[in-house]
Amino acid sequence: MKQNNPLVSVIVTSYNNAKYIENCLDALRKQTLENIEIICVDDASTDNSREILERYERKDKRIKVIYRAENGGVSQARNIGIKKSTAPYIMLCDGDDYYTTEACEKMYKAITDNKVDLALCEVNVIYHASQYMKSSDNEYYRLKYAGKQLLSNAKIFNTDLSPTDKIFRKEILKKYEITFPEGLRFEDAYFCVAYMSISKTAYYLKKKLYNYVRHDDSLMSQTWSNDAKEDNAIDHLYIAFRLYNFLEQNDLIDGNETFFWRYFEDFEAFAIRNSKTRKRIKLVRDEAKKFIEDHQKSFDKAAISTRNNIERLNAGATSSFLTVARIKRLLMGLMPSYRAAVDNIHALRFIIDMQTEAMKLLERPYDERETK
Repeated sequence: MKQNNPLVSVIVTSYNNAKYIENCLDALRKQTLENIEIICVDDASTDNSREILERYERKDKRIKVIYRAENGGVSQARNIGIKKSTAPYIMLCDGDDYYTTEACEKMYKAITDNKVDLALCEVNVIYHASQYMKSSDNEYYRLKYAGKQLLSNAKIFNTDLSPTDKIFRKEILKKYEITFPEGLRFEDAYFCVAYMSISKTAYYLKKKLYNYVRHDDSLMSQTWSNDAKEDNAIDHLYIAFRLYNFLEQNDLIDGNETFFWRYFEDFEAFAIRNSKTRKRIKLVRDEAKKFIEDHQKSFDKAAISTRNNIERLNAGATSSFLTVARIKRLLMGLMPSYRAAVDNIHALRFIIDMQTEAMKLLERPYDERETK
């Protein structure tokens, strides 16, 4: 097996994944693209994950294991793995999921042969739990485009925000200092939007190469459960704050207000919808209002429909919002047609927003127009 100068670094993060990690590593060892390195970051597991990882490290020289003394979360684990990587291309795999055996080769060829900044594939979701999310998963992970594409705000907004079905250029991550935000949940949203916002091209590969396993003890299962002990929903709003700072630092806010504030609307709605108490919902709204006040000029340039929706979110009655949200979640789980209708409405509204933005652009002098 090839070991020197790997073409792709696969970062595998694991925390108490003893039940799944062997399947994950077996799939990586069987990759048709042999010239890869597999960096496993064990985030202070308390089960027998370490024993399994040590055994695999002994049997395959491409596997390098980093053991964390203290649990720092998936963001920190991924950042450590990316920093230790030596290949020019990065793929990310959760320890309880697994790739098809041709995933690395297909993704590597997609990004290199087509000379794009990013390549992404379809996802196969395997349900050990959360069957009610099947219809929404099908729509969320469905590739809306095919082949090589020039990235636009609309395309980014219609692309899923999972890093595990994508291959990234390490040089871009390094140049723009794109890392996973440590200490926050829903880190994928920031990482993917930040990366795509500075990318020019992407290749959409219509093949299911990543197997995502939904099970009871996954982080997302805890998020959607009403019985979760920790309430981290507000982190989605904090992710929006981080995203604004990134876009501003890279001169990507001016002219792209519709883009950012549409994400802000979705992230705040998610935070409100999944907060467990009225007190936490109030905190989300208070934090959102303060951020808007501090960035009023930018907010005023967002699409009218987005501004109105955010203002309604911040003015809504807590008790009625919770009731409606729970009813909607039940309907989305039990009635695929309802979910499809909601998705169509969201898509139509975004098209209207993009048309409004385009009309504003055409009204500006030619030499001031943005190309993205």
